[in-house]
Amino acid sequence: MSQSLESFIRNITLAPTIEEERIGIANEMANMRTFIRDCDPHYRPSIIAKLMFLTMRGENTSWGQMEVVTLMTHERFSYKRIGYLAATMLLDENNELVVLVTATVQRDLTSSNPLIQKLALALISNIGTPDMCEACAPTVAKIVLSSNAILQKYAGMAAVRIIRKCPETYDQFRPAVAPLLNQLHTLMIGIKLALEMLKIDQKLREPWQQFCVPFTRILHVLFEQRASSEYSFGVFNNPFLQISVLQCLQELKAPSDDLDDILSTLVTSLDVRRSTGRSILLQTVQTIGTCAKKPSLRSLAFNQIGRLFTYSESNILYSALSAFSRILYNENQMLDRSSSDSLVLQRYKSQVVHCLDHRDPSIRRRALDVVAALVDQTNIETLVPEIMSYLKMADGDFRSELVAKVFAAVQRFAPSPAWNFDTVLKLISDSGNYVGNDVITSFCKLIAHNLEIRSHVLAAMSEALSNPNDNQTLIQVAAWTLGEFQEEVGNTVDTMIELSKMPQTTVDSRCYLLTALAKLAPRFGQTDKVRAYFELLLKSNNLEIQQRAGEMYRVLSRPDVADQLLAPLEVDEVDTASPIEASQSNQQQSQQPAQQQQEEDSLLDLLSPSAPAAAGTQQQAPKDDLLGDLLELASPQANPAQTPSQPAQQQAPEPPKEAIKPPPNALEAQKSSDFTIYFEIQKNAQNPRQLAIRASVFNNTDVPLNNFLVQYGVPNGYAIQCAPPSGNYLAPIGGPPITQVMMLENRGNAPLKMLTQTTYMYRSQPLKEMGQINPIFS
Repeated sequence: MSQSLESFIRNITLAPTIEEERIGIANEMANMRTFIRDCDPHYRPSIIAKLMFLTMRGENTSWGQMEVVTLMTHERFSYKRIGYLAATMLLDENNELVVLVTATVQRDLTSSNPLIQKLALALISNIGTPDMCEACAPTVAKIVLSSNAILQKYAGMAAVRIIRKCPETYDQFRPAVAPLLNQLHTLMIGIKLALEMLKIDQKLREPWQQFCVPFTRILHVLFEQRASSEYSFGVFNNPFLQISVLQCLQELKAPSDDLDDILSTLVTSLDVRRSTGRSILLQTVQTIGTCAKKPSLRSLAFNQIGRLFTYSESNILYSALSAFSRILYNENQMLDRSSSDSLVLQRYKSQVVHCLDHRDPSIRRRALDVVAALVDQTNIETLVPEIMSYLKMADGDFRSELVAKVFAAVQRFAPSPAWNFDTVLKLISDSGNYVGNDVITSFCKLIAHNLEIRSHVLAAMSEALSNPNDNQTLIQVAAWTLGEFQEEVGNTVDTMIELSKMPQTTVDSRCYLLTALAKLAPRFGQTDKVRAYFELLLKSNNLEIQQRAGEMYRVLSRPDVADQLLAPLEVDEVDTASPIEASQSNQQQSQQPAQQQQEEDSLLDLLSPSAPAAAGTQQQAPKDDLLGDLLELASPQANPAQTPSQPAQQQAPEPPKEAIKPPPNALEAQKSSDFTIYFEIQKNAQNPRQLAIRASVFNNTDVPLNNFLVQYGVPNGYAIQCAPPSGNYLAPIGGPPITQVMMLENRGNAPLKMLTQTTYMYRSQPLKEMGQINPIFS
């Protein structure tokens, strides 16, 4: 028979050694698995309690999940309570057994016993799945309006979970917001519920702005009065409620003088040496950033955050960097560097850079995020060298991340190609082992395509190669550069031969050197000398070096072939197409963009109320099939009569114009520092729940964006189908846009809130941005 719960816990916690503890747990689990099958129901709750204890200790108790589900259905409240508590611990929303729990939860929600109702509501709050939340939403909406204060709290938290999992159900809980906000004991729940609804439906902001005045008074009371024993937290009065009220005011965005007064008082009077005070300060700064009426209040808030850098405690420094990161990043998208907030925070860049040398890795990484957002054209020449001074002292993992961030900033904001080359060369010299292949490739392209710095590049590379070092990345880049572009006869060949003999030179670096030697030999008239060295390497123990030397030896033995194979690299041979070539290539791949544009216009015409009679067959189709039929018209391959033709009309794009000219009647959907997206929206006259959208993406920079791709996401309840984009090359500002047609169908009641993920190449740096479409669908 299994031990009692108290004896089992005592024996495990008092075990003298870890080995005895493991043996005791293994024996007891074996006994429980055998005993629970045929035991008296009276002992089942004790066994389930042991499973909870073992789960908290990290043991695998998945074999007992079915017993937990069975115990939840027991009529006795004490047994049911243990079953619900165990289900919360042993199950999660991804567990298949949660489906079996849904029926039990629905039945217990309608129980006449409030204690049983609380158990079901607590389970929904913790592990409610979308199916469970959707099934229980009507019942929870009734309970949240009940007169029982305790049930209201439980139902309110369950409602928050339901809205998060099933946004389309939020309308059922709207009547409960005002009653919850009007009672002190449910005020926190009401705020959380209101915040979730505001994230889904921005139209609620205007009618709910009536709550701003009471919320402002609540902040005054919480700050001025001493906390009761129930809500005191050190010297602060209910800080959780303060932060929740500030979050709600941030979402409502209703500026007022009274609100500015309390925000100013909070931001200047909080004790930032305490974690609670810093938490309130950070939320106050975010609220000031969205709804402050006085512009000077923003500067005051940023100054208070900047004061945190005067403390040496790690927690305080991390709080300051976190606040800066929240200001400079919006949903993982970097703030525009020309914004007023970014310019104000520039004054603290030296303190932020100093944090890159902190002993705490979390502070170093947070400082790196902030520094990356502060670098721009005006400070890159001073800020990047300061950052690079910390490279040699950084640990390996952080050093790789820091090198990637510095390189991305240099490629984007370098004032000249010469400064770009010198900075990246120093970066490779100091941290060659931490440089990725993408950095090396981009650096080689920079060297190949900037003829004005060629002499400076060759001199620097010759000097780098002549100085003995074990930086393999630098050796490889120098060998490639000199092998391709060196024209003056010097001691380059001798240096490469000596360097390839050194024991610290890796096999990959030796292969680079051998290829460079083969290219330089006929150019400098030293073919015999290089061939003699290659002949020695034919007996090398390393198969790769032996093969490379043999190949180059045979090529050098045939001058008629060597002159062609080993000729210097031409600039246009580098894998970087010019904007005109890239545009022509994309035009060929997109199969006549002009023809596709015409078909897109026809698609929008089909959805307009004044559709031509030719679309009559489409109007007679069922509504469910209309979306698919229309999408077939959006694809150039859908019409077999239209084939790619008239290749002579595929010409180079027009020269860039001075400004962006959006399409007629288009709305600005999203704008970043690099590109702007416009939407042309047309509803289906036969089915208003269907939309046709033509997206046009324009470049905001003077640099072409390659491999450009925008992916769109919609909330649950919507179906989206996208036609292929017109291309993946986005010409510089003033050039032609990339267009794409999308078809949307609303199959639920949730408002349309589109998200975007954009990937593209800015020069040679791959970038990825997450964004949200502006509220333009109302």
